[in-house]
Amino acid sequence: MIFKVENSNNASLGLNSPVEGKTGGFEYDQNVRIVDAGRELGKQKIIHLGFGLEFKYERFSQSPGEEDTYRNGGSMTEDGRPRGIGMQLFPGFRPESMSNENRISIGTYLALENELTSRLLLDLSTILEYYENFGAKIV
Repeated sequence: MIFKVENSNNASLGLNSPVEGKTGGFEYDQNVRIVDAGRELGKQKIIHLGFGLEFKYERFSQSPGEEDTYRNGGSMTEDGRPRGIGMQLFPGFRPESMSNENRISIGTYLALENELTSRLLLDLSTILEYYENFGAKIV
């Protein structure tokens, strides 16, 4: 996704400011592989046991905007105060905010379902996920 600003300006550039520009962008990719399995247990009461595994790869990147969308041109007001820096509608992302990150997570779940009566169903499940950048979590 690329952000573009139109009909705006970078006041700090004064009359040399462009009126449009690309202010940067984001990119996100996700690749997921899932394996699920289940089995009916019990003869009189239906009990369903399910389990699964998930592997996920995610990538996120942020790209900077065009320089005139974020830079300080140094223009001052008549009373000596600095003018607003960056495009007035949406200042561009600076190069120092660039990123290109990825992570892998692995998860597993276990589910148990039991029809206690014809009007009452019990459904229990737990999920364990491990993210390489912050560890494991059980839900």
